[in-house]
Amino acid sequence: MLPPRLIPGCQIAALPTPRNSQFGPLRHLVSTLAPARVDGIALGTFPGEGSRISAESWERLLAAGREGLDDRQIVIASVGASSEVRRPEEVNAAARNQAALVAKQGGHLVLVQPPTAIRGRPERDRLVLEYHSEVAEAGLPLLISIRREVSGGIAYPPEVLAQLLARPEVVGLEIATFDAITIFQQVEALAREFAPEKVVISGEERFLGYSLMCGAQAALVGISAAYPERVGELLEAHRSGDADRFLKRSIEIDALARPIFRAPFDGSSRRLIQALIGLGKLPIAAFDDY
Repeated sequence: MLPPRLIPGCQIAALPTPRNSQFGPLRHLVSTLAPARVDGIALGTFPGEGSRISAESWERLLAAGREGLDDRQIVIASVGASSEVRRPEEVNAAARNQAALVAKQGGHLVLVQPPTAIRGRPERDRLVLEYHSEVAEAGLPLLISIRREVSGGIAYPPEVLAQLLARPEVVGLEIATFDAITIFQQVEALAREFAPEKVVISGEERFLGYSLMCGAQAALVGISAAYPERVGELLEAHRSGDADRFLKRSIEIDALARPIFRAPFDGSSRRLIQALIGLGKLPIAAFDDY
């Protein structure tokens, strides 16, 4: 069973994470989303964010994120290990401890980032499965994160993906390739084959509308932080079969996302912050906090 609000058609706004301990701007941003058509927020999901956040900062970050939400809205936190951690047992421990902290602080789900430290190891597949088993010990539902290797991912073989999706605590996967449409198509098709009952969430900022046409059932995207009403309308048009409105919103969202989510992709969060400041959703001073 899917957690409350993580249902087909739901919209999760991926929020940029402050680089310091000033969470006032984040609280303000969340307050602008609470009355919008947003079913939850995701924290630490931009490249490199989740793994660099200290335990103390995670506690304050999760508290700040929850403050402005109502009981219907969920909090998803990204967990993983920093790039400096290389030994598999240390990678597992770092991700497991983060997930336990998220559970303690009232998070609803964890988005499990790929363990890039084990990429290229001959025992990679076994280590990937062990890593997700360790994260599952926190007791929260898991979303598997699918990324391209150039943007912090691991190319999970079909048999590994099938075993991950077979785990009872895994409720689905989130695919965010940035611009690799064929990878999205392949992974979505495998998910439908192996686990049709589980949710496929699009993290595709640059082809969100098309990813829904390919089979994604929900969205977890940064563009929702800036334009939640438009993304909500896109999802509703897709669900209801309103082709004209779906096409119109797809074109609009693609145009809005293009200048933000582009190469270099690790600068996307900073460009999103600039957009949020321009929209009045963050104060100008917040740029120094991110």
